[in-house]
Amino acid sequence: MKSKGVLTVQSLIICIVFNGILAGLIFLMANKIVDGLNEWASPFMQPGAPNLPEEVRSALSSLGNFIAQLREYLAPVLAAMTSAITLLLWFFVSLAGRRQIDRTALQAASCQTVQQPIEK
Repeated sequence: MKSKGVLTVQSLIICIVFNGILAGLIFLMANKIVDGLNEWASPFMQPGAPNLPEEVRSALSSLGNFIAQLREYLAPVLAAMTSAITLLLWFFVSLAGRRQIDRTALQAASCQTVQQPIEK
């Protein structure tokens, strides 16, 4: 039974580390994309921007609001999704590992009962 506890803790740590690395990479890529959108749109939204039709100004204003909301909510949403995925992954990895431990223990017990000393 001690091996099940060790498996549970080790699998949780491994899931947290790998999903944390993956979430960090996704955050960095998404942040670069948001920065690129902001750099592209900022010249049109600043004072002294070229004369644009009202519909375009409205669309660029909405894009600016969207970029601000992306910056605000990117980290919390990604953290929540990563946490949920990590817990699901950990549950299934732990379940599969526990089943394998039970099968191995059952096979070891059956091998011990089958092998009896040969008497001559």
